[in-house]
Amino acid sequence: RSLEPQKPDVTIELPTCIMCTVFHPTLPSILAVGTFTGEIRLFNTGWEGDPLIAQSGFTELAHKEPIAQLSWLPDSDRKGKTHLLSLGNDGKLLIWEWTHDETIRQNFGKVSQLHLLKGFCLKSSSIPQNIRVAKANIESELGGTCFSFSCE
Repeated sequence: RSLEPQKPDVTIELPTCIMCTVFHPTLPSILAVGTFTGEIRLFNTGWEGDPLIAQSGFTELAHKEPIAQLSWLPDSDRKGKTHLLSLGNDGKLLIWEWTHDETIRQNFGKVSQLHLLKGFCLKSSSIPQNIRVAKANIESELGGTCFSFSCE
């Protein structure tokens, strides 16, 4: 491809609003997108045509609210592998697995599913009582807007 500063290399159209994006740390053409409907989609921006390569889908355990943030996390057990973390306004912090070797090399043009590995739910009971809203239900879920972590 030739670089044309006034023209985008890739245009991605979705039936819903994009809430957040993050590029893969070692595969720079892979873009993870979090949507308003709670779905996560992965795109290979280096491909011609439809760049969609993986998605989370709408399962019972997936996000039901907009995705607030996405981040790639190195897998401590497998060198060179990463997981995708997603935080939704529904209070869920979910860890997804994407087997990119298989997807990129063998499934050209096919959309694979992201696999949910672990999930955590933010509850109001985890907030110290002295800063908790007085009328909040102790078991209600809290919405998240951002997170930070250290891999050290």
